[in-house]
Amino acid sequence: MRYDTLLERGWLSRYFQGLEDAVAGRASVLRGELRRLRPDVRFAFHTSDAPTDWFSLGLLRGFSSPDAPIFLWLREDTRPTLARRYRVRDVFALSAIGLEPVRATFAPAELSRLRFAAFTEHAGFWLDGAATDSLGRVIRRFAK
Repeated sequence: MRYDTLLERGWLSRYFQGLEDAVAGRASVLRGELRRLRPDVRFAFHTSDAPTDWFSLGLLRGFSSPDAPIFLWLREDTRPTLARRYRVRDVFALSAIGLEPVRATFAPAELSRLRFAAFTEHAGFWLDGAATDSLGRVIRRFAK
């Protein structure tokens, strides 16, 4: 059917749900086969924005499981609402917020907010584009 017809009849969300379910099913089969070959394999997704489209949600749902959640590396701070939305959709994920070490000097209030977000609302943080010599210094400053 055409997009306009689906939209007019109120079927668009069911159509997207069907597409998401199909992608999740295929991803789940692939995850099962890969885990059969390598039981210790884990999956990670690196993205600028929080995945919310049917294809991405299908992949996240298919590649995640309660015993082996996916790792989701995000560039933006999404707050706990993202984790709640994913749990409702049967996506099991551990998220980490990205920090830019070139901006290694944070205001004390901002540093405390970022620390809270990284260690409370997310499962940690990751550094983007860190130079090797400053990496330890950035981590020590952030983790204090």
